[in-house]
Amino acid sequence: MIISRPLKNSLNSIMLFLSTQDHIEVLKNLIALGRPKMFMVSPIKYSNEYTSLMVSFLLHNISASESLLTLYNTYSNQWFPTNIGYIIVRTMFETDITAHYITKDPTKRSLQYIQYGAIIDKKQLAMCINLCNSTNNSTKEYMQLMFKERYKNKEEEINNQYNKIKNNYTHNNKNGKKTLYKNWSGKSIHNMAIEVDHKEVYETLYTELSSFTHVDVKLATRFLRVDLKGPYWSNKASENDLGSVFQYADIFLTCFLKLFGKEMTIWDEEEVDNCWNIKKRS
Repeated sequence: MIISRPLKNSLNSIMLFLSTQDHIEVLKNLIALGRPKMFMVSPIKYSNEYTSLMVSFLLHNISASESLLTLYNTYSNQWFPTNIGYIIVRTMFETDITAHYITKDPTKRSLQYIQYGAIIDKKQLAMCINLCNSTNNSTKEYMQLMFKERYKNKEEEINNQYNKIKNNYTHNNKNGKKTLYKNWSGKSIHNMAIEVDHKEVYETLYTELSSFTHVDVKLATRFLRVDLKGPYWSNKASENDLGSVFQYADIFLTCFLKLFGKEMTIWDEEEVDNCWNIKKRS
């Protein structure tokens, strides 16, 4: 399969066509750049919180990329689980969007991202308490056990933390009533993508990747085949899907590494672009 180097997020003028195996080699190069320096950063520009988040995002993207390579080494071209590959790659895109969005206002948005954890804890606690009274005996028994083991000794702390920060995560809905944000930023991934100049990537690649997370019909049709005898089902990987998984991983990791290198002053864009300089295969 022939697929192209991302122009916008790596080299800006040259279109280089790469095979699936070439993209795998690029991914290995990107990992080799990022992995050795994952813990060699310090909060030299902004807050400890910002630095911590950026390192965490790097850890995620490197481990996600290594997971793809592990799957490939286990299943090879023919049986690579492309549906799982797409799900992994989707998280890499969301990590990149989140990192770029936080970087627009590092100190404020880092705290906003981190402190939203108290909202998540409160929602989970409320869900657990509510289901402790479920009419389904199995659910009721399970949730009562969960409350005892997970929340009983933390309920007061969770409520206190929630009350401290909840007003930072509210907006007025169309009826004028204060409502909690649905996520930490109060914005959709789409809107964040627009703000960080990733709109086109969102509307093309991310939309496709979401089919596999949300299990729409495009996931199901990946397993449907047709030959002269009629339709049948197979979990063999198509060459197009296999190539796309690694192409997208390269694009998203390249974009993130450039941001990380710039913010942490640990490598420059040229070093990231050099990861694409592989020996061409015929």
